[in-house]
Amino acid sequence: MLTNCCDTQLDMPILLGVKERLPCRMLARRVPEKVASERRRKIRADATRRGKMPPKKQLELAAWTIIVTSVPSALLTVDEAFVLLRLRWQIELLFKLWKRDGKIDDWRSEKPFRIWCEV
Repeated sequence: MLTNCCDTQLDMPILLGVKERLPCRMLARRVPEKVASERRRKIRADATRRGKMPPKKQLELAAWTIIVTSVPSALLTVDEAFVLLRLRWQIELLFKLWKRDGKIDDWRSEKPFRIWCEV
């Protein structure tokens, strides 16, 4: 699949959607073998837990990190896209922490302005 068209990195235009075809870019980067092995281990464990065999394509794709974006290459390079992906994950972890410890998703009031004050 991806291995046939590139060695370590890919940036190619795609059309996304069935009825409406949105022009996008698919960015892919090969991960280190240690990361790919851990991903495959998790895929196999999940398939075993469900009593199924893991799909071969899914095991192959475990060696890649794939991003689909509508941002043109003139505005976002492949390297920048992967930096943003890492930053997005850090933001997700921050919100998870705020929800768990800061209780930012629990309100003492139903009034929107009071909720803003709590936050």
